[in-house]
Amino acid sequence: MSNVIADSALEGARGNSGVILAQFFQGLAEKAAGKKRVATHEFAQVVDNAVQNAHAAVSDPREGTILTVMRDWANHIKENAYLETNFIELFKSSLARARQSLADTPKKLAQLRKAGVVDAGALGFVNILEGMLEFLETGKMSAMSAGAHVVDKIRHHTHKAEEAAKFQYCTQCLIRGDGIDRDKLRRRLDPFGDSLIVIGSHKKARIHIHSNRPDEVFKVAAAFGAVLQQKTEDMRAQFLEKRRQTIRGEVALVTDSTCDLPDDILQENNVHVVPVNVRIDGKDFIDKVNIQPEEFYQIFAASRGEVSTSQPSLAAFKRVYEQALRHYESVISIHLSQQISGTINGARLALQSMKEQKPYAIIDTHATSVGLGLIVREAIRLVKEGASHADIVDALTLAVKNLRLYASLPAFKHAIKSGRIPKTKGALALALNIRPVISFDKDGKVTDVAKVWGAKNVPARVYDMAVRHAQQFEHPRFGIAHAQNPGLAAETASKLRRQFNTDDVYVIPASPALGAQLGLGSFAIAVLGDSPKQQGD
Repeated sequence: MSNVIADSALEGARGNSGVILAQFFQGLAEKAAGKKRVATHEFAQVVDNAVQNAHAAVSDPREGTILTVMRDWANHIKENAYLETNFIELFKSSLARARQSLADTPKKLAQLRKAGVVDAGALGFVNILEGMLEFLETGKMSAMSAGAHVVDKIRHHTHKAEEAAKFQYCTQCLIRGDGIDRDKLRRRLDPFGDSLIVIGSHKKARIHIHSNRPDEVFKVAAAFGAVLQQKTEDMRAQFLEKRRQTIRGEVALVTDSTCDLPDDILQENNVHVVPVNVRIDGKDFIDKVNIQPEEFYQIFAASRGEVSTSQPSLAAFKRVYEQALRHYESVISIHLSQQISGTINGARLALQSMKEQKPYAIIDTHATSVGLGLIVREAIRLVKEGASHADIVDALTLAVKNLRLYASLPAFKHAIKSGRIPKTKGALALALNIRPVISFDKDGKVTDVAKVWGAKNVPARVYDMAVRHAQQFEHPRFGIAHAQNPGLAAETASKLRRQFNTDDVYVIPASPALGAQLGLGSFAIAVLGDSPKQQGD
């Protein structure tokens, strides 16, 4: 029975506490092997081995967690096993010690003390002990139904904010193989994150780690056996959704992941982001969920050039809108130009199909990347100032007219592959060493606004065109995106700050939607001003 429990726990383990508990049962099964009955002092040895196993599985054990309660419970059994030979009485007194240890967890972990709660995993362990004692005393399973609310709480547990801030994904999988070296596996995985737990046996092992590179974790796991039950949970999204549940407001802001605006701005202002899909050499990714811009460009550089992006699914839109409408009275959804993507159409269909109909507006920015980012940032400012839904829509409509984005196209390879530039035209331009400056017209269509001789001269032309547009407006602000060209982006930002005596310039890696079209080394400047200057200014 102990083997069945250990195996089932390993198969079904979820989260930190789940995998720790699974390793506890693994250690219990190992020490109980071959025994049909155990006396109290033998049971003490069994649980001591189980707790040691659980501790050994965690790379950085912390006080005030399930491990602390397990240890205190096992120590009580060890200290009293020879004095109390009645198993039920020993179990009763050990449960009392476990409950006291649970009550003390907030004293040992600052996060728990601040939140005024006990550790969820430790609570789960105590509930298991309570169920075991009830069965020992009565032979009934009523404790299972009594604790159903606890099961539900643990199932919907979200990770701590500070964990989510450093590493985004709770990554888990099960490995089956022969001769699995758990210590070696742990060493291989250690560089990829924290909260690393490797549990199991030489034939079956479960991995739990908080990481920004789930794909690399699964690659390492595959070297040790067959990888099953792959799972990644976006802890940052869980935390943000939990925080949003406490927020009520007038206007919810929604955008798509082609919006190049720093994550901290989006998160701090509760902007809901619908991710677009990215496909590289036949492999699918979700933008800024399981692939970040920096990772995209690394893969992009080594790819065969078969790169594309596609709009979010209707289901993805509906999930985001349902979350938003639970806490806000209206939605303003801000997206990249409908001339280059069907994203806006997907947004419109999703909103029209919502059961709960509330006011909404869809803003076509006639741009993407940092152009979209500047419009979203403008919407954030208006929401903070308490502007109404209608006033925000009017202001953003005007802002779109004042917005311009200029981008370089240093190489034609990806633009030709995507079909944006015909092969013959691209070949002629390459032969003449001519490079275009790309922008969007008033309808949001991509257009060449200048042709420059020599690739090295393109950045200067992009800068000049952005400056000329900025000089027409009051209070110009700038966003700069780059596809693995941080030096040029930083230099351009410094020049703009000096020329316009402003700090309102941000730099960010370009989203795949822009980089896949323009290629490596490209960069873009977006400019947004308040109102045209009066003549003579």
